[in-house]
Amino acid sequence: NGDTVEVEAKFDRMLGFMSFTENVKSLYDTDEPDYEEASPMHKDSFEPIMNMTIKLTLDGEGVAKSTTGGEPIRKKLLDLGDANYVAKGIAEGDFTDKQIMSVFGTRPRVLFANREVKVGETWKKSIKDEFPQVGRGIVNYDCKLERIENEDGREIAIISYKATIKKDEDEKPAKDQRLGKIDGTASGIGKFDVALGAFVEIKSDTQAKVEVPEWGSKDPKKPLMKMEVSSKESITASTVADRKVHKDDGDAQDTDKKNGPQSAHGRDALNVVEVQNERPFCGAMQ
Repeated sequence: NGDTVEVEAKFDRMLGFMSFTENVKSLYDTDEPDYEEASPMHKDSFEPIMNMTIKLTLDGEGVAKSTTGGEPIRKKLLDLGDANYVAKGIAEGDFTDKQIMSVFGTRPRVLFANREVKVGETWKKSIKDEFPQVGRGIVNYDCKLERIENEDGREIAIISYKATIKKDEDEKPAKDQRLGKIDGTASGIGKFDVALGAFVEIKSDTQAKVEVPEWGSKDPKKPLMKMEVSSKESITASTVADRKVHKDDGDAQDTDKKNGPQSAHGRDALNVVEVQNERPFCGAMQ
């Protein structure tokens, strides 16, 4: 639509996994709702919002500028009450409008050079991104086109990147909001399908020192909790047909039911996007 891109997306699959100790684990996958050890809290949280729709508007650089559809999702989650900490955590963390714009809008497109590049060339990107319980951060990317590979007859450009993460000190807290702090680094690899002109996979590994409010605390005088965080993220794209095959087979991802989700994969197009996060418990469910 002129200089903007409008995206409409529906939640087709949700998978939640928590590990408190080696023997105390919790998992629920909407593709396999009858799994014998399924987490009832995840089930109660996910089922009401399945197939709900969000819409995003992105600018010409691939940065999300607005979204709609998040409020009805949050309402359904919060209506489950404070006792369901899974629902409350994802409503106030993962499904805020800012997080939706980041995870489903900006991040899957962040490695675009927005110009033609050759093998060995580098480029820089700087974006303002949202981090749960912390607020807005500034992420500076250093990217490099490493090589071109052939995967199943398709040309795939391999892009490596390193990034630094700092808190955006210009951010002002909203009413009843308390901001945290972050100082970290990230690195990863992106796979860009040359024929499609799109990224089919981006993997990242983040190490950061964060300071976040205690669970439920809005007291500005209370000390922030200091934590060292290690997280991994995988964003993949695949076709609707490919997703349907895996859904019918009950194997949309390689998932070890005892150890949680292991990997996500995608092949040919942008119709289906999977975002997989592995993050620690930071006061709210991630």
